[in-house]
Amino acid sequence: MDQMINAESLLQIHELIGQHRELISNTWQFFVSVHIAIFGLLFMINPDRVNWASRLVLFMAYSGFMYLNYNAQIDNYTYAMELLNLAKELEFGLPDSQSIMTNVFNKPGWVLEYLVYIFGVAACIGGTLILIPNHPKLRGSNTNIPFED
Repeated sequence: MDQMINAESLLQIHELIGQHRELISNTWQFFVSVHIAIFGLLFMINPDRVNWASRLVLFMAYSGFMYLNYNAQIDNYTYAMELLNLAKELEFGLPDSQSIMTNVFNKPGWVLEYLVYIFGVAACIGGTLILIPNHPKLRGSNTNIPFED
């Protein structure tokens, strides 16, 4: 009976792990989408039109986003590790015929170790691109020519 309870609990934990992996994926997708949007806007529009006040506001918003996203990722991966450890404890007492393979899921431990570096590099590059104005060279055009309708 105890093994049956463990098998049912293990199945529920594996369902939670699957749902939680989707949350982790969505958090990374949000991270990538925000970077594409911010830097795409900075380089698609005329960079001379983005004044320092706008860049400062964008930098503050970007810093806030990075802080929140970093903490969300730490919480996500810590919770994933706890679920995996709990699944391994429950699976330990089960015979092989009732075991649901815990090792199917990758261990998130390496991500927790390097998350500070991933976000640190992204924040340095992102902050630099936001704060340092870029002046792209226009090909074959003179900026002194007035615009005509």
